[in-house]
Amino acid sequence: MEKFFSIKLIFTVVVILSSMYSYSQKSFFVYNVEGSPIFKVNDSIKPINKGTKIDTKSSLTISKTDTILIINGLGELFKISKEGNYLFKDLEKLKSEKNNSSFTKKYFNYIWNQFTNNTKNNTQTGVVYRTDNLTLMLKPLDSIKIHFPEIKFVWNMNPLENKELYFILLENETNHVTKIGTTNNTITLFIDNHILHRGKTYKWTVSETKYPDLESIEFYNFELLDNDTFKSMQLEIGEITSDLEKLGFQTEMIKRMICEDYKVCF
Repeated sequence: MEKFFSIKLIFTVVVILSSMYSYSQKSFFVYNVEGSPIFKVNDSIKPINKGTKIDTKSSLTISKTDTILIINGLGELFKISKEGNYLFKDLEKLKSEKNNSSFTKKYFNYIWNQFTNNTKNNTQTGVVYRTDNLTLMLKPLDSIKIHFPEIKFVWNMNPLENKELYFILLENETNHVTKIGTTNNTITLFIDNHILHRGKTYKWTVSETKYPDLESIEFYNFELLDNDTFKSMQLEIGEITSDLEKLGFQTEMIKRMICEDYKVCF
């Protein structure tokens, strides 16, 4: 009986892994677009940009000036720059870029999962916040790790309304709240162990009222990496940077991509 359950468990695991592999092969996500490739879904032209899903109903038309990078669920990267028309079955035959390190595959797999989650969330009802912060936080992004000597907080605001807004910063460990009133759409804070401390996690928002209900408004979270933690990430970041350089990306662009995609800003 015990042997039977062991066999059944192994079979179940194999089925699950096979399903995951099959799903990862039945879709790609766009990682980068140069030029103006034509993207169709069921023969209907659609916009194509970073995060666009490409599945069995999709096709691509690439011209001489176009280059597109796509990724799959295995963390493999594919470069399409040869002029022509591509059905999904043609994309499945492409060979992945072979100079990717294990860290870069992990990086692209992470991004693929993020794109997958975004696609699912766009088809489901999301969280509805009862908010008065009608402004939209821009930077720093939500749920990121930061290694900078200072942080510039930026948010959207109506340029025609010259009214005071309230920047709110909350330290997660102590629940200490810092509030700053301003008529601007940006504030810069330094990591000087007064308000911001390395190794701590925070969340921030902007409100139109002095005393909003902190339980019902949306916050963006971030973590300030200490030097030792950031140093331990250098090998991984270095490998990813090297692989992206081989694909033609410049240093500042790579930093921005790692910040936006991998949620590590430095």
